[in-house]
Amino acid sequence: MSIPASISNRKLAAIFAADIAGYSALIGADEQGTVTKLNKVRHSVLPIIESFGGRIIDLAGDGILSEFGSAVRAVEAAASVQEKMKELNSETQPALQFRIGINLGDVLEDGERLYGDGINIAARLEAIAQPGGICISAKVHDEVRGKVPLGFHDWGDQHLKNIAAPVRVFSTDRPDANSNHGLNALQTAPRVPEKPSISVLPFTNMSGDPDQEYFVDGITEDLITELSRFRSLFVIARKSSFVYKGRNVRAQEVARELGVRYIAEGSVRKAGNRIRVSAQLVDANSEKEVWAQRFDRDLTDVFEVQNEVVQSIVARMTNRLEAADLQRANRKELANLDAYDCVLRAKYHHHRETKDDNAEALRLSELAVDLDPTYAPAHAWLACSLGQRLGRRFRPWSKKDFERCVEEAETGRSLDDHDAECHRILCEINLIRREYDHAKYHHDRALSLNPNDPRIVAQRGSVLASLGQAGDGVRWIEQAFRLDPAEPEDYCLPALVVLHTASRYDEAIVAFNRISRPSYSAHAHVAACYA
Repeated sequence: MSIPASISNRKLAAIFAADIAGYSALIGADEQGTVTKLNKVRHSVLPIIESFGGRIIDLAGDGILSEFGSAVRAVEAAASVQEKMKELNSETQPALQFRIGINLGDVLEDGERLYGDGINIAARLEAIAQPGGICISAKVHDEVRGKVPLGFHDWGDQHLKNIAAPVRVFSTDRPDANSNHGLNALQTAPRVPEKPSISVLPFTNMSGDPDQEYFVDGITEDLITELSRFRSLFVIARKSSFVYKGRNVRAQEVARELGVRYIAEGSVRKAGNRIRVSAQLVDANSEKEVWAQRFDRDLTDVFEVQNEVVQSIVARMTNRLEAADLQRANRKELANLDAYDCVLRAKYHHHRETKDDNAEALRLSELAVDLDPTYAPAHAWLACSLGQRLGRRFRPWSKKDFERCVEEAETGRSLDDHDAECHRILCEINLIRREYDHAKYHHDRALSLNPNDPRIVAQRGSVLASLGQAGDGVRWIEQAFRLDPAEPEDYCLPALVVLHTASRYDEAIVAFNRISRPSYSAHAHVAACYA
């Protein structure tokens, strides 16, 4: 980060950083209700911060950044804010919980703005704090010890994201629930795996038509899925890669944040029944282009283009071509472009994870099935959208919906036994039925077809827990978090179940606390953990 030349004032300040845990998920579920509650929260807590001598620096998004002249006053303010939040959450829903980080450090002052590692460390401490908790640096702890009515637990040295030196951290949460393994691995800058590792960034829409975003996103997602089939690669999941959509970021920065060596990026232009796909592979260590190519084809050749891009990337990353692994059996030509288009649109809405988007994903998937009843992905995504409606309780549980989900997944599998999505859903169905041998069969098949899909990897932990091997299942949960580091909440429910089954109760409670909208089953598991 470059520092303006006008900055000349340095000072020591206690920096207070706070944000709402799981805010994106809350917005996705209830945008108006969440924003209304956030405004009420700010109206209540900002005067508290100011009453302790805090100066508000920034209020971007759901965050609060402020400075204090005293570390003691900053911690007292944090404690008062968390107490106020308990009161506010008892009155209205949705419940919002602050994570707060406080650091004492040297900062650079430019008018109303502050710069420097003193602020960066506070922000990273906030990111690792538990919902409703407070994390402070050792410098702050030295100042407040014996002066505030709070107990702090020593987490030891933590490697914070983008901070060069380890920082000793103290927290209001117990250290044994945050030991340097399991879920806590997400709180540190990820290490680059030994095997070749890659993140495919969202391709750019060059069509000049915003309505084509779903198509370009679909091409990107398909490339991630195809690369994920290679066991010799480590592939970052779609959600974490799409965090960078629309952002102008350097390959080296993305690679450091996600813990990979290679970055793939490109663009798509669609005009009528013609597409132009441009792609490149960058080695983030040197930021040098390893490979680049442009493809101009008929839209009916879109799968062929995807295979060529994947084949070229794999060849450059591994120095060998695993052609046998690249074969996708029964992947038929696009007899009906409209069915393919409907599936891409359905995926787009499915990933938005709201009730209205789920209804639209179902409508589009059903339309795709009507247009081409032999197109396996249409049945797979119809089953997946039905499963989303059931799992997220977008409407009351329906036996008819469940049976339709089973039917569509089975139909998709019969059309293409190499569709990992169908096997993943059938595994989940059999777990619900407690038919664990069948669940394991479908999971083994799904994992062999897509070993880098974090949903499938996390599902391995659930299957092993069901078979009485929860201890072995924990490492699969950890691997899911590593494959999708930007979206950890997606895997907190399976983590809760597996850790509870493995009798690792403190860690299970940590997982529960990271679920912004816990289901009845999550409450049941955490109650058992406390018992």
